[in-house]
Amino acid sequence: GKTHKIHQRLCHLLELVGKKWPGKVITIYSGYRAFDPDQYTKKSKHNLGQAIDFAVAGVSNVKLMKYLKTFKSVGVGYYPNSYFVHLDVREISSFWVDYSKPGDAPKYKKWKKGKKGKKKKTEDSDVNVEADSDTAEVELD
Repeated sequence: GKTHKIHQRLCHLLELVGKKWPGKVITIYSGYRAFDPDQYTKKSKHNLGQAIDFAVAGVSNVKLMKYLKTFKSVGVGYYPNSYFVHLDVREISSFWVDYSKPGDAPKYKKWKKGKKGKKKKTEDSDVNVEADSDTAEVELD
């Protein structure tokens, strides 16, 4: 029953997602969460109202993740065994892949640069960035 204000920039970024895919339903799986001493991530941005886990109907999570990575000063988490992508606002951008299943402890992997070269950089207000494919290149064990 606790409430917390959601970071204004996070709301703005979610609005840009809506403008990128107009008419598509955005399903929010998790937003603000009150701190729980048993949570896996002790300094979760969810506890501060600075993170959201969500999906866009009809848009693959890989395509969504690639679009979110074009924003500056964000955290983007890709969960291939889940239904959503994580987005948070922060000082320095961070990107990760978590292979855990829902309810399990995180199993993180770092991004490996693909053959296609450099990451696209755009301003937060630029909503015209198109992901070039629906496959992610990740470093596997």
